[in-house]
Amino acid sequence: RNFDLEYDPLLRGRSWQHKIDLQPLDFNDEVKPFLINWNVDISQINAELQAFLQIPQNLRIYGELAKRGIQLQPASAYELYNSFLEEIVVKNQTLGNEAIAALQNMAEELMGRRSQSCSKVSFGTSEEIIRQLISQEVLSENSHGSLEFSHQTLRECITVRAALAKNQTLAQFILEYPQLPFIRPAVRAFFFYLRAYQPEFFRRQVWEVLSHDEIAYHVKRLVCESLSEISPVDDDWRLLCRIFQDYPDLFKRLLWRVYNRAWFDILTNYWFPDISSAS
Repeated sequence: RNFDLEYDPLLRGRSWQHKIDLQPLDFNDEVKPFLINWNVDISQINAELQAFLQIPQNLRIYGELAKRGIQLQPASAYELYNSFLEEIVVKNQTLGNEAIAALQNMAEELMGRRSQSCSKVSFGTSEEIIRQLISQEVLSENSHGSLEFSHQTLRECITVRAALAKNQTLAQFILEYPQLPFIRPAVRAFFFYLRAYQPEFFRRQVWEVLSHDEIAYHVKRLVCESLSEISPVDDDWRLLCRIFQDYPDLFKRLLWRVYNRAWFDILTNYWFPDISSAS
């Protein structure tokens, strides 16, 4: 992923003789036939979801849900993967809460050790549960017989679920770990969770991160750059205005990443008039 290339400590800073950009799936020729086969109403697939489903892993997860009659309009990968966990794990009588608890413990352990895998013994459930989680492509078993999450985004989602189970805020989650680049993917997942499921707390928690003296600048920058990926609404303006007034450099980094038309509407309606009246 481009994000890993930029932020993964094992990848960033390296020079590459060649880079090959993997193009997204063609929606009409490759994605649409799958959706039709899954009885998905194509007319309900907006442009944002089309782009989202052109990523093979997202399409696979979406398909698992669609085959169960669940058709979503996820605004982020977190929403999609969280729905996948609810359907595939939580509602599965064999897996359920025991499996989710074990997955959350595994995610926390890996974050604490900055590792990619754990032993089956430390996972702490029956062999049957482990086999089912591997069968459902939640976990995978590596060549050493250790367990890994099947996909990085799934791991990030479960890491956030573990933090939420302890009622942590985004700032508390960040401060629990060394503020090194490895926490960035999980911070982004937490950010998008708040936006999707707790919008009433989203702006408050984002501001807590940006104004916290003990949170590193690179993490604050990541949060602001992630802001550029959401579709802002009128209620976001107060937060954006505070960032502009108190942290102009972070606001500038946010603007550099903006591509959503909704951002230009917000700026046109609120920011430009303020600038004009102040000049």
